[in-house]
Amino acid sequence: MSSVVPTSFRNMSSYITTLILEENGLQGKFPEDVFHFPYLQKFHFAIFLRESGQEQELELKFPKTNWSGPLKSLRVSSPYLQELPDSIGNLRSLEILDLSHSNLRRPTPVSLGNLTQLEYLDLSHNNLSGPIPWSVFNLTQVQFLDFSKNKLEGSLPSQVSGLSQLSILLFDHNFLSGRVPTWLFSLPSLVKLMLNNNKLNGNFELDKLSERSKLEQLSLSDNALSSFTSASNANYSLPNLVSLELSSCSISEFPNFVRNLKGLTYLDLSNNRIHVLEEDMFLKLRSLETLYLHNSPLSVSDNSNLSVVLPHLDTLWLSSCNITEFSNFLTMQESLTYLDISNNSIQGQITQKENNWKSYLQYLDLSNNFLTALKYYPWKNIRFLKLGSNLLEGPLLVPPISTTVFSISKNRLNGEIPSSICNLVDSEFGVLLDLAHNNLSGAIPKCLGLRNIFILDLQMNRFHGNIPDFCVEENHRLQTLNLNNNDFDGSLPKSLANCVDLEVLNLGNNKINDIFPHWLGNLPRLQVLALRSNYFHGQITHFENESHFSTLRILDLSHNKFSGFLPTTYFTSFQGMMSLADVQMGYIGAEDTYYRVSVAVTMKGVDIELEKILTVFAAIDMSSNKFEGTIPETVGNLISLQVLNFSHNHLAGHIPSSLRNLEALESLDLSCNKLVGEIPSELTGLNFLEVLNLQPSISRAKTISWEEGTNCCLWDGVKCDTETGNVIALDLSFSCLFGPFPSNNTLFLLRHLRQLNLAGNDFRFSPMASQFGQLTSLTHLNISWSSFIGKVPPEISRLSKLLSLDLSMSGLMFEGHVFENMVANLTQLRHLLLSEVNMSQVVPTSFLNMSSYIQTLVLENNYELHGKFPEDVFRFPYLQKFRVSSNFLEKTNWSAPLKSLQVTLSYLEELPDSIGNLTSLEILDLPVNHLGGPIPASLGNLTQLKYLDLSDNNLSGVLPVSAFNLRQVQFVDFSGNKLAGSFPSQVSELSQLSTLDLDRNFLSGRVPSWLFSLPSLVSLRLSNNKLTGPIDQFDKVTPLEEAYLQNNEIEGPVPGSIALLVNLIYLDLSSNKLSGNFELDKLSKLKKLESLTLSNNALLSFTSESKANYSLPNLLSLNLSSCDIIDFPDFVRNLEGLRELDLSNNRIHVIEANMFVKLKELQRLDLSHNSLLSLSNNGNLSLFLPNLGYLSLSSCNLTVFANFLTIQESLRELYLSNNSIQGQITKQERTWGSNLVILDLSNNLLTVVEYYPWRNIKVLRLDSNLLEGPLLVPPPSTSVFSISNNKLTGEVPYSICEFGTEIDAALDLSHNNLSGVIPKCAGLANIAYLDLHANNFHGNIPDFCVNENNMLSTLNLNDNDFDGPLPKSLANCLLLEVLILGNNKINDTFPYSLGNLPSLQVLVLRSNNFHGQVINPDNQSYFSNLRILDLSHNNFSGYLPTTFFKSLEGMMGLADVDMAYMGDRFQYYTDSMVLTMKGEDIVLERILTIFAAIDMSSNKFEGTIPETVGNLISLQVLNFSHNHLTGHIPSSLGNLVALESLDLSCNELVGEIPSELTGLNFLEVLNLSENQLVGHIPQGKQFNTFLNDSYAGNIGLCGFPVSKSCGRSEPPPAIFDEEEVDSAFGLDWKFVMMGYGCGLVFGFSAGYIMMTIRKPKWLVGMIQRAGNRVLRRFKKYR
Repeated sequence: MSSVVPTSFRNMSSYITTLILEENGLQGKFPEDVFHFPYLQKFHFAIFLRESGQEQELELKFPKTNWSGPLKSLRVSSPYLQELPDSIGNLRSLEILDLSHSNLRRPTPVSLGNLTQLEYLDLSHNNLSGPIPWSVFNLTQVQFLDFSKNKLEGSLPSQVSGLSQLSILLFDHNFLSGRVPTWLFSLPSLVKLMLNNNKLNGNFELDKLSERSKLEQLSLSDNALSSFTSASNANYSLPNLVSLELSSCSISEFPNFVRNLKGLTYLDLSNNRIHVLEEDMFLKLRSLETLYLHNSPLSVSDNSNLSVVLPHLDTLWLSSCNITEFSNFLTMQESLTYLDISNNSIQGQITQKENNWKSYLQYLDLSNNFLTALKYYPWKNIRFLKLGSNLLEGPLLVPPISTTVFSISKNRLNGEIPSSICNLVDSEFGVLLDLAHNNLSGAIPKCLGLRNIFILDLQMNRFHGNIPDFCVEENHRLQTLNLNNNDFDGSLPKSLANCVDLEVLNLGNNKINDIFPHWLGNLPRLQVLALRSNYFHGQITHFENESHFSTLRILDLSHNKFSGFLPTTYFTSFQGMMSLADVQMGYIGAEDTYYRVSVAVTMKGVDIELEKILTVFAAIDMSSNKFEGTIPETVGNLISLQVLNFSHNHLAGHIPSSLRNLEALESLDLSCNKLVGEIPSELTGLNFLEVLNLQPSISRAKTISWEEGTNCCLWDGVKCDTETGNVIALDLSFSCLFGPFPSNNTLFLLRHLRQLNLAGNDFRFSPMASQFGQLTSLTHLNISWSSFIGKVPPEISRLSKLLSLDLSMSGLMFEGHVFENMVANLTQLRHLLLSEVNMSQVVPTSFLNMSSYIQTLVLENNYELHGKFPEDVFRFPYLQKFRVSSNFLEKTNWSAPLKSLQVTLSYLEELPDSIGNLTSLEILDLPVNHLGGPIPASLGNLTQLKYLDLSDNNLSGVLPVSAFNLRQVQFVDFSGNKLAGSFPSQVSELSQLSTLDLDRNFLSGRVPSWLFSLPSLVSLRLSNNKLTGPIDQFDKVTPLEEAYLQNNEIEGPVPGSIALLVNLIYLDLSSNKLSGNFELDKLSKLKKLESLTLSNNALLSFTSESKANYSLPNLLSLNLSSCDIIDFPDFVRNLEGLRELDLSNNRIHVIEANMFVKLKELQRLDLSHNSLLSLSNNGNLSLFLPNLGYLSLSSCNLTVFANFLTIQESLRELYLSNNSIQGQITKQERTWGSNLVILDLSNNLLTVVEYYPWRNIKVLRLDSNLLEGPLLVPPPSTSVFSISNNKLTGEVPYSICEFGTEIDAALDLSHNNLSGVIPKCAGLANIAYLDLHANNFHGNIPDFCVNENNMLSTLNLNDNDFDGPLPKSLANCLLLEVLILGNNKINDTFPYSLGNLPSLQVLVLRSNNFHGQVINPDNQSYFSNLRILDLSHNNFSGYLPTTFFKSLEGMMGLADVDMAYMGDRFQYYTDSMVLTMKGEDIVLERILTIFAAIDMSSNKFEGTIPETVGNLISLQVLNFSHNHLTGHIPSSLGNLVALESLDLSCNELVGEIPSELTGLNFLEVLNLSENQLVGHIPQGKQFNTFLNDSYAGNIGLCGFPVSKSCGRSEPPPAIFDEEEVDSAFGLDWKFVMMGYGCGLVFGFSAGYIMMTIRKPKWLVGMIQRAGNRVLRRFKKYR
């Protein structure tokens, strides 16, 4: 009825009684008048689903008022209904009300209680919220009541008066809380009760179960029931109960009441913590047919007394139950049909001895165990048999002929497939056969091609021969054929064209020799075609059929011999790669529960095994063939492509601009071709592109000119002897050679070869063949950058004529004796280049045996080379070039004919005067070498010097005048040192200088004019110094292109002479003290200027001539942030080429459309922190900027989403944080932001999010709003999602499993009211940061890091209600840095298994139920990186672990760690935690990398404090309080020089306080109270500041500050020792005290700054003058 107008129904007969409209295709608005027809008794309406899956758009609404009539049956299913009005209560004749699947929202109307005739009520699968109206429970006639799958809250009533006829009650999948009321079990007619997946809690009182109950089905799964109680010896029961579901209820013991359920046939106790099974538990359960106990810490063995036979037991699941053997309980069950015991630890063999199974098993899952041999199948009726991932060896044993699913992959089977396998495929059912990942060999039996096999996976074996015919008979069902990684040869069988159900065909990595199988193009369901790494050849023929390969999503033709042009029309027909945005995300083949499709693809430069293939994944790889011609424009139609690889071909022409349409593209590889022209700027719009490879161009490949049958001496790269014709030189460098380099390569036959260059190719990690040693005529050998690996063969020593050897940038390794023999035998060697060669076994003194003729020695990045490098090497008479970057080179005296000296990452300590002896030096490159002291004046002797780099050292003193007299020098870099002083007033040399970099020093004084007059200077970098005074005027036009003077203290105006710098491209004067009027008119001469930065000059003003129309035609970037600008600068309006504009942190308050009219190229606009700015829909700002990709309006006082935001179609990044945006985000906002990748809406006033209109979003921040209701899961594209600090409620939806498909995904749901259990999928591999703290989650913590390549770095579950033990899988989280599990109810022993995690820095287990001893580790690297350990408020006992403290190396050497914050590598998340420090719980919003703390307080530790604690010299907080510790305070605590807080209170410590503690200069808090200490309290330094409460409860202590005297007159010590200004660390504790007044982080920061740059005199003076006053005030108010 798609052409019928709905209003036509108004004209129906007024006598109409029945109207049924189901799946009619109606469109438009249905008239409400129909519901007022006077005789209408039955109205049924169901939505029509189109073939596309989209719902029809028919708006149907119920009357909100005056709705009455004789309706008896109302059934409506429409997603547009949305609201159930109160007027529904007027239909008092209703007997049937079914409104399921209608998207109903809001609370359920109370008026439902008026429907007293109602017998059937179904409101399931909606979005109803609020409590259940209690009026519903008073309906006396209702028999069926279904409110399942809504968002109902609140509790069930404690008692009811109606529901006497109710037989079915369904409230599952809601948010109901409170107890389960007992009246439910007293309803006289109730048969089925479903309360699962709620938040029901409390004690389940079983005593009140009624013997008269008719209840047959009961489900309480996935709730938080604390316990089941009953009176002792109770024998009550639910006599009719047939089905009971109690999974995921945190049950720790088998519920007693279950024992009496004699009629029970279905029992689910899975996902609990039951660990004991006894025979009497099942004695009465003789009717049991299905039993689920999986995922429990259960142990079933022959040693147990569990030998009961359940005569009707059909299904038993015991997976993940820690079972180690086949127990009698399993083998005795005679009726057992389905048995799952996967993921256990069952060991041993299956032989005829196991022929004691009484059952007739049809389904058996034994995968993921430790079985070693399979010699017999005791299960003769088996149909589904899974034995994958065991340790099975020997030949394949064919299963019984009844088998239809057989998986034995990932074992160690060998031999051929027996011919008896043919008996399987005679089954009337389809067969799944998975033999992958074994060592099977031989040919495939032809019978496997018969019709009834639907999945065949033989990958990763050693099968050979031809592939047999498939689909040769009718009714064939083949869906997946995976023969990858075998040795098949011959051609493809044409019969594959008959496999009309085929979806996946993977034939990669074989030896198949054929042309492209175009005849597969008509297969209607083919999605994956992988032919990589075979011998396919010839052209890919064009075709006429437009639907050719129309469903294909993955095509891999790489590493073959295809030739000819790329098939243009093919790319037109790949419809499956054009519209995956509408495809539901899932996995290919997911409909089969026993098998998952996998495939290997080259993605982002690496071969990756996709163990599951997403239905939305699309890729084309045609690399490493011989394709030629151009890349077709039609490739740009494949908009869903994520991987495109055309590399290593002969493609020519331009890169097509149509590739810009590939918006989903993540990896693009066009390298090693003959492409020409410019890179299209349109590619910058590919926001997901992570890998781009366009180099090297194949135009450099020599082999292109090689043609068989022609004179090889004329080939590129080949040189022959003019007399003999022998090949004497071969240069194949950077020729895109790809593939293994075999030892039988014909190259080794060229015995007259003198020069061989194979650099810059990819030989796929081949070993360096010993046959290289046969080329004894070689004088030059270069195999650098060519992906060789392994050991350098000893035969290298035979090449005694070598003059040059380059093995650099490879994976090669020298054995010690091989290197020694080589340098001893290669007596003619002049050039030796070994960068990044593994030399861990080489002794540095071996270099002394090198040829005395050595001229070049390059040892860059040989970090494995240890020891002291011999100084005598520098005395080799011909050494001209020496380059090393490693940490083994120490201070040396220089003397040699060196022309190039390049050293990095060594410990040279200082630059000796002897450097001036190297008068031949042209290159002196010594960055990052810890050089200290002044630069020697002898540097002026190096008159030949052209390149001078001393950057990133610790050089101090003034700039040497001699450095300004180097006439030949072209490059000078002194950046990153501590050089001081000013520039000379004038210089006469430096005429060749093109680059001068003095960034990051302490230079002062004026900026001299001669700097801008040097005749060759192109780059000037003076930023981050202390330069002052105005910039002097200059009068010469120079070639200067870039001038960076930011972050100085330059005052005065910008000189007008800057207009003479007509070649200037980059100018940065930001963060200075510039003032005066900046006459922008003078910039008009800088026609080449591309970037101008004047930010952070608040005293600078901008003027220009009125109505000036000048412009800077090449200006791309303008930054005027923090310049106190009030009005939008006029001159900006004319910058037509501008791409980046930053006006942030100003006082602009008016934005008008005409300001941007000419800025059509603008890509980035930052207006943030203009607090007076206001954009609203009422404004006239409706300008469209077609290229705008980045917009920041944070902190701009916005209140709504303005039109200006919603019309920017190209916008990728939008920052709206810290505004006052209010209201909701609903489907009405679906028209904007479709291309957004990053959206920050944090710190606003949003209240509801019902819909995400941003379908391509990757980073979404909604934290710190007022959002309420359930969590709405973001789109699957999201990789960073933060919605913390809101008011969300309910459970985390299971759809969260779609989150985290990207690497380094972050999920922050902290500080809400979320509850329930965490979905198990939270342990997926790609989530790096998971923060769920401060919620109400409960249940067991799920497994994490169960997949390979897991990325978990931070896991914060603090402040929830988790219980049970810690999951053992956490020990697999090798990247885990922060684990915070505090304030839960976790019950376990100390997790010693976490000690081997190499990155773990923070471990917080505080306030749980941990117990037992902390075991001393055997592993010396146990917790070696830990910096924060909090075990406080648990039940740990025993001695403090002495050796444990020895292994905490991360707390011993933080002085060398750079100050930063943990998690800083991640832009959108920083780690935080709570720590008891200085007597209070303090929230560390960010954790410093140099912070170290141990808190083991409030436990039951006993014994003495180990002396080894004193080794932890980086500790700042140490708390052992509230334990039972005895003995003395160890004096070794005096070594904790960084300690700021020490709490040993409330123990049983004795003896005196060690005087060594007075040396703790940073100690601010000391608490030794409530012990048994005696003697004199030490005095001096920090101890003079502690008050009486530090020592309370120690009656044996005497001296200041306690009242008890030590028997002699003692004046109270000075509060502050004026003489002790400087501590041993050059840092007075007063500065840190000053920091504590403002918080911990400031204290650390102030101390760090002063240690780094030394104490400024003004600050020292101020503190010394006011020291006593500050301290007394601090003590008074502390």
